[in-house]
Amino acid sequence: MTKVLKIEKSILTWMTALKKKVLVVVALALVGAAILGEAGNAYAEESNWICKTSWSGVYFYAPDVDRTAVKFTMTFDCSGGAITGKSEEPNINKLGNPEAIHLFAKLHGITVNGNKIRFTKTYDGTGGTVHSVYYSGEISADKQAVLGRWQKKGMDGKFSLTRN
Repeated sequence: MTKVLKIEKSILTWMTALKKKVLVVVALALVGAAILGEAGNAYAEESNWICKTSWSGVYFYAPDVDRTAVKFTMTFDCSGGAITGKSEEPNINKLGNPEAIHLFAKLHGITVNGNKIRFTKTYDGTGGTVHSVYYSGEISADKQAVLGRWQKKGMDGKFSLTRN
C-alpha cells in the first residue's frame, strides 16, 4: 500500500505543479490579449478619421503604358478594430470582361502609420478581373488627401485620393 500511496502522492504533486503552470500560461495569455486589444482599439481610434467619409481618387499608369487614367471611389470601414474597405471604378480600359461597366474591389491589409498609408486592393471578379494592386501613399497634414504609388505584377503608376 505504501508504494501505491507514494505513486498517488507523486502524481498529485505533479498535477498541482502542472495546474500552476497552466494558470500562469492562461494569465499571461489573458494579459497579452488585453494589451493587444487595447493597442488595436487605440490604433483604430487614431485612424478613424479615414472612415468618416468616402474618398474620390484617380490612378495613372506609367507614361509608357497606353491606358487611360481611372477615377474611382473608396470607402473605409473602421469597425472591429481593423480597417477594411471597398472601391468602385468604371471599366474604361476594358479589363476582364470588356462589357462590364464597373469594377469592384475589396481593400485589406490597411495600415496607417503617421503620415503613411498602405493597403491592398483586390478586385472581386464581378467585372471579370481578379488581381491585387498594392498602394502606398503619403497623407496630407490636414488628412484631406493622399498621394502615392500603386503597383502590381510588372506595372506601376501614381494615384491620388481626396476626401469627399
